[in-house]
Amino acid sequence: MTRSPRAQAKAEAKRAHLIEQATRCLAEKGYASVSLRDIARESGVSLGILHYYFASKEDLLLSVISGYKERFLQELEEDLILGPVTGWQTRLSSLLRKVMTEDRNLHRLWYDLQVQAMYVDAFRQPVREIRERLYTLISRMLEKLLSEKGQNTPRHPRNGYISSTLRWTACSSRPC
Repeated sequence: MTRSPRAQAKAEAKRAHLIEQATRCLAEKGYASVSLRDIARESGVSLGILHYYFASKEDLLLSVISGYKERFLQELEEDLILGPVTGWQTRLSSLLRKVMTEDRNLHRLWYDLQVQAMYVDAFRQPVREIRERLYTLISRMLEKLLSEKGQNTPRHPRNGYISSTLRWTACSSRPC
């Protein structure tokens, strides 16, 4: 059975509201200290409604972190990859300052998810995908900076070091 566009929009709005409430709860208290029951209560819905939209606490956490990291990666790409090379350090510092101040609780939740990924199979692939996107953006930025200097990216020793460091970091919590 397919939903009407109006019903679909209403369901998407409800899901977005639940993610917003879960984001607040999880960011304030951490993954281990919050239950689905807590999130349902904070959201003003029954536990059954929360389960209708999210199969599990893991599914909800992934939705929260995916949204947060998607916004972060989009900002990173817009500010650093698509923006001019001039002033990139200032823009990067500003973005990282925002992450460490305004978004600190969500960023801490990202670290929490990465730790959980060592023990919970459902988290491993999503964490790997987010990391890969981040590493790809970093590589693209390095390529952009080096090409501005007229250097060939693949032959640059620092790029090789950074690439291998990123690869090692990506593999540290799972087999490669």
